[in-house]
Amino acid sequence: MFADKDYNLLIDCGDAVSRAILVQGIDYNSINGILFTHLHPDHFTGFASLLVQMKMNKRKEPLSVFVHHSLINRVKNFLQTSYIFMERIGFSVNYIGYKFGNEINISGELSFISRKNTHLKEYEDYDTTLSYACGSFLFISGNKNIYYSGDIGSADDLLLFSDYKIDLFITEGEHVNPEDIPGIAGKLNPGRIVVTHLSKEVAAELKTAVKSFKNKHVITAEDGLILSV
Repeated sequence: MFADKDYNLLIDCGDAVSRAILVQGIDYNSINGILFTHLHPDHFTGFASLLVQMKMNKRKEPLSVFVHHSLINRVKNFLQTSYIFMERIGFSVNYIGYKFGNEINISGELSFISRKNTHLKEYEDYDTTLSYACGSFLFISGNKNIYYSGDIGSADDLLLFSDYKIDLFITEGEHVNPEDIPGIAGKLNPGRIVVTHLSKEVAAELKTAVKSFKNKHVITAEDGLILSV
């Protein structure tokens, strides 16, 4: 969850998102928008159940959904095949299609720029009729820049926003060699680094790699972690 003043943005929406929100004591109706990085099941398929939970909590405020423009119809079709009909939800869902490289305003001083990474590149030959959009994101909040890698395909994807000053770098650790993260992150020279998407084995490897890294502000993400920028 990314919060900026009065706006709460949920990034991705996997299978267990409704339960995770409930366990953390977050009000379903406090979520103003959802951003999808890509449509792998662990990032996307909890969307239908989350809308149902919002309906059950009698949500009335509109919900913004930020998704790559080439994927909007796939998201809508997923909801329809899940028997989620907008006429029955009780609130409006507004889709904002982003394109890689364009800056999209979310609310007030909060905006983002997305750039395509290589996470889904290996799938492209299976069905050429599909879009394989998968992005990494730079969130701009006032004078602060937060780089969120999302799922990536290689260590090179970690440098997609090396042309910006990064205040907080949030990266996943499962699709890249953990030993590469400190060195790559060192080129970005962020104020702090948060590593997500970690198994116990990868977390241990990362801990070892960090010992030789000059930037010691490396945090391994846990449920309920709250950070201020």
